[in-house]
Amino acid sequence: MIYYFCIVISLFIAYGLHIRWKRCGFSLLSPAGFYAILWSFVWLMQLVNPFGYYEVRNEIIVLSLLSVIMIGVGEFVGFSIKQPMRYQQTIYTNKFNNFLNINIIMAVVASIVIFFSVYIIFGNPFESGIGKIIKEARGEDGIGMLRESPWFYVAQYANVMRGFLYLIMFVSIPLWLINRKKSIILASIALLSSVILDISWGSRTLILDSFFMLLFWYMLVNKKNKINSQKKSYSKKMVFVILIAGLLVIAQLLTTSTREKSLMDIKGLKVPYSAGQLLLYYSSPLVTFDQTFDKNETTYGLMSFGGVVNLLHLLRIYRDENLFVYDIMYDWEVDNPYYGDGGWNKRANTYSWLRYLYSDFGVLGLVIIPFVLGLISGYRFKKIALNSGVNIIDYIVLAFCFYIVVRSPIIMPLRTDYIVLSVILLFVASVLLKKRSIKVVDVKKLAI
Repeated sequence: MIYYFCIVISLFIAYGLHIRWKRCGFSLLSPAGFYAILWSFVWLMQLVNPFGYYEVRNEIIVLSLLSVIMIGVGEFVGFSIKQPMRYQQTIYTNKFNNFLNINIIMAVVASIVIFFSVYIIFGNPFESGIGKIIKEARGEDGIGMLRESPWFYVAQYANVMRGFLYLIMFVSIPLWLINRKKSIILASIALLSSVILDISWGSRTLILDSFFMLLFWYMLVNKKNKINSQKKSYSKKMVFVILIAGLLVIAQLLTTSTREKSLMDIKGLKVPYSAGQLLLYYSSPLVTFDQTFDKNETTYGLMSFGGVVNLLHLLRIYRDENLFVYDIMYDWEVDNPYYGDGGWNKRANTYSWLRYLYSDFGVLGLVIIPFVLGLISGYRFKKIALNSGVNIIDYIVLAFCFYIVVRSPIIMPLRTDYIVLSVILLFVASVLLKKRSIKVVDVKKLAI
């Protein structure tokens, strides 16, 4: 019964937010609305329980609902904040263009270096089933994988350079509105580098991230057409459908070619392995949170924002191989019966951002952080809606809010070093952009 209650409340919040933003010209969901829908799916999967997981305590379910309510409240508050009468419009500069070119080079170099490093360590990923081997090596070692090879460290440092890839991925979205040629170049290189990296690690992470960024790109183009009172052409719709289909095909090919698996069995039903893995990732966060809930030592932000520590470690600014949070994470894995048991069809090793926020800040973390995320997205959404000018930074911040939401059932993105690096690079990019002050459009014309 509690699952039905949570789903109804969550869908009500999503609908309310949708109506609010639709009045501003946005036909798709806001970050908070998407978060509500996503966690409704998580609750539905727990209700259906396709993998036969343990029952989840009611307090865990209530905490997850609390995060949905708070991000929704935050977005409503952000929307209510009075906007300035004048607005900053982005002006594309040569310095900014050169900075993007540098990031393109770094992203391509990183993907090539990682591919050859992994190839040297493990052999041909298409023949060896690289994803499976990496998981086994990591399980045997407990900390890293095959550290006796110097190429492992090369790959480790190059892996952090994925921050450059995420930068061009985030920037390519709003850049479409002021420089389409450069936007297409950035998006194409981001997709190509993502394919190479996912082949290297036997993963689907970057492909999926590219997919979600493409959805956000579609929303922006849709918004621009509404501002200019233009109708979307049939050809644009077809291009969008073809791109999405292409990404899904690539993701499936990656999985089947580098993991030595093609199908997954779910209650007697054979489904594509990549689809089954996605279902696994988004159906297990409540179970893993519940199984590790009593391990509640305070970690003071090192779980949710641990990417900063990891980055400092790699830069040799701060190095502590015995940092206490590593022991806590090990205890989580020990206490989680689904971490290594039950085979690949039942493996649940994603802890969701709820687990990390609760470990860092307790219940307050599940209140404050979602509220702040909603506040930021609501404020930026309204700025974009009320102004005909384009400020790339507003769109980038909004894209990042969407990214945190999409990843929320799996991980807190800022606990990874390459995402922290991308945030630093985005700050540098914002400094290189020139801005000019323009008047806002007539707010009275918008029924808000």
